[in-house]
Amino acid sequence: MARQLIFSTDTTLYHATEGARTFPAGEQDPGGAWMDRPGGEQIGKASVAQAAKDLIEAENRVDALSTQLERNAHDIATLSAERDEAVAKVEGLEQDVLNARKDADEAATLAETLSAERDRAVTEATNLRAKLADFDPDGDEIPGGSTASPEKDELIAQLTELKATFDKRWGVAKLRAALDAATAPKA
Repeated sequence: MARQLIFSTDTTLYHATEGARTFPAGEQDPGGAWMDRPGGEQIGKASVAQAAKDLIEAENRVDALSTQLERNAHDIATLSAERDEAVAKVEGLEQDVLNARKDADEAATLAETLSAERDRAVTEATNLRAKLADFDPDGDEIPGGSTASPEKDELIAQLTELKATFDKRWGVAKLRAALDAATAPKA
């Protein structure tokens, strides 16, 4: 029979660690940790059956938790392998970025060097052309200037008559080549 919530008479109850204690009438029941008999309630058939059910349920729960732990361990191992693979890829990509930056810096330095060399070459070529012009005043790319001669005057007259393109500063050899080109049969 269940105890009253508030004792109507002085009641002695027993606790596993505190021992016996008498609760006066009018005091509230202290709860299920206090028993009516020393050493606790006597276990009956209903309690054994319930304990067996509880034990079976606990075993089933342990099995379910063990299975879940195995799944979790497998998932963790899989995720760990994927993480290690991703970390390796990231490290490889970081190295690729460092190499690309180094290559870009080297390319920029090389471009600056090549640009400076090109500028020097252009300047040198311009200077050489200016010096060459001093040795080739007639512009025929053959050293020496044009000198007036009856042969040169005759070639200029023929080229003018043919309305060919030429430069009067050219030497005899270049004027003769221009005349040959102007009078050559057209194919």
